[in-house]
Amino acid sequence: MRAVEKGSRAEKAGFRAGDVIVKVNDQPVHDTGDFTHAVRSRNGAAVSVGVIRDKKEQNLNLTLPESKQSGELVPEEESLGDSLIDADSAVELSELEQELAKVQPQIELAVQDAETSVKELRNDLCGQSKKIRQPAEKMKSQSRLQQQELKKNQEKLRMELDQLRQLGGYGFDI
Repeated sequence: MRAVEKGSRAEKAGFRAGDVIVKVNDQPVHDTGDFTHAVRSRNGAAVSVGVIRDKKEQNLNLTLPESKQSGELVPEEESLGDSLIDADSAVELSELEQELAKVQPQIELAVQDAETSVKELRNDLCGQSKKIRQPAEKMKSQSRLQQQELKKNQEKLRMELDQLRQLGGYGFDI
């Protein structure tokens, strides 16, 4: 239903905007024609209307005027077609819900596949990172050793130069 008019029979019966009519007196309702036929072929002054509300089916009792009052089933100011149901919308919504129910497992599977792929990529990246980190650490370690060796050699050369200065005390040309 798109809307329920204030003070209407539908409001008094407990209908709300958003309700989807699925049955009238246990007859399935797929469109406006089904609804109209079920209401016209009623026995008594009321019909039991099955609606889907918040994903749950409920039954509401709708009191209708006697069909002899005017030539119409319902007075014009209280048209069931406008205030009670937009049957085309209800059918469309029902079809969409069915379609969604069909694709829901596929969507869930796609989400699981995506999560698995992300985990695999993360693991691959961690593995690649380790592969890169190990040679980098090795090069860093080798670089430190080379720096230490250069410092030792530099210190050794200073000491030798100091010894040469002490021996000769003179400068020399090369």
